Amino acid sequence: MATTISVVYNNIALLVKKKWELTNIKVKGFTLLEMLVVMIVIGIILSITTLTVGDGGLTKQVEHEAQRLAAVLKLASEQAIIQAEEIGISFDATGYRFYQSQGQSWQLLQEEIFRPYTFHLNISVKLLIDGITPPTSACTQITCSPIPHLLFFSSGEITPYELTVFSVTNNISNKTLTYRVIGEATGKITVKSE
Repeated sequence: MATTISVVYNNIALLVKKKWELTNIKVKGFTLLEMLVVMIVIGIILSITTLTVGDGGLTKQVEHEAQRLAAVLKLASEQAIIQAEEIGISFDATGYRFYQSQGQSWQLLQEEIFRPYTFHLNISVKLLIDGITPPTSACTQITCSPIPHLLFFSSGEITPYELTVFSVTNNISNKTLTYRVIGEATGKITVKSE
């Protein structure tokens, strides 16, 4: 009986010893919490770096405005051909407006794509027609009779022009971001970056 107790005791001692060795094994690796903290720190560092190095998306805004303006001008040219009526556009310091010829006067267009448009806060345009900057339109009401700066004729021809879309401020590099939208008399419209 004593040998049985001694065998049982030895077996229990071995089990306890193995259990003790298993619980004292050092696990190598990271916890989920440690990984989460590292990811948050990396995210904060990247966002600070982006804010200090980047221009806040101004480059993309200027490019987007130039591309958008070129697309809307192409659409206006096509619309003039389809409707067999002249369409005009006038620019002011903050944006532009489309008009449709109504005999001897011009009517402000209210279609969704041709509604008056205001540029983003840091973006402006400069219009040149035959190398000359035309006077800005002071007409902002529907009832006045403006004279559009550019005309899109039903024949497909347009007033030749050069529109410079640029950033008003860029504090990071002190460099003005510029795109040119060029319209030829034949109706061809191109966008060039500078």
